[in-house]
Amino acid sequence: MAPTDIGSDHCRVVPPEGQAQPQKHFEYARHLFAYQEFSRRMTITGRVLDLGSGEGYGSNQIASLGGNVIGADLGWKALLHARNKYPSIPVVGCNSEALPFIHHCFESVVSFQVIEHVPDVQGYLLEMRRILSPGGKLYLTTPNRLLRLLPFQKPRNPFHLREYSPAGLAKEVRRVFSNVEVLGLYAHPIWMAYERKRLKQSAVKVYGAAIVKLLGGWTYQATRVGTRKLTQMISRQPASLQRNLPQIDNLDQLAESFYLSEDLNRSLDIFCVAQG
Repeated sequence: MAPTDIGSDHCRVVPPEGQAQPQKHFEYARHLFAYQEFSRRMTITGRVLDLGSGEGYGSNQIASLGGNVIGADLGWKALLHARNKYPSIPVVGCNSEALPFIHHCFESVVSFQVIEHVPDVQGYLLEMRRILSPGGKLYLTTPNRLLRLLPFQKPRNPFHLREYSPAGLAKEVRRVFSNVEVLGLYAHPIWMAYERKRLKQSAVKVYGAAIVKLLGGWTYQATRVGTRKLTQMISRQPASLQRNLPQIDNLDQLAESFYLSEDLNRSLDIFCVAQG
């Protein structure tokens, strides 16, 4: 788990302020929904590890519903922040591939938006299986590369070592866990359309820069002018997209507009539950 600071990556979201851009609210609600979904499934009497707890809002969500939760993260700034903001929730600094817990001590492990950052994925999964009690469950989320990337394209996010398709994630997790369920995480159609357009714009910007670099030489001046115009056009488009987004009055209600589906290929994220 790379020690990225709070807010440095989309997985390190923080609860947005009231006047934040709709995109900030959307990202937070997207992550909050995963914790809400887990909270609906959890057993109150069991111990829960929130691995990659970041800012701490997810651990707090679990604790607010009676869950016995411990947060764990590699980022020391995240740990200090969580200890100050949520003092009743214990947090532990650790590497996800060498967890400081005895065997079979948690009934559930949640690790949302983490697996794409981990160097040794099999070590990470084996450690979570080791600390889960018999019958315990692992809950994962990760971005869906089918929505975000072209075939064989490397992640544009510099913090992501890899990104998974639903089939790829299921194959990875089944190397360690025998019972694996994979679902797609979706939002309201307005938000889905917004996110698809935003991702396309990001792809245009990346490929435009790559084309300029490849052409170079005698075409440099022409491509520089063209790229500047393309960059200006792209910078204006997200603002126009955001004008069509609904007003956000309540983050909990926004999170409730997300849902899980068996339709995997077009989802925002992959929601995976593993056992055994």
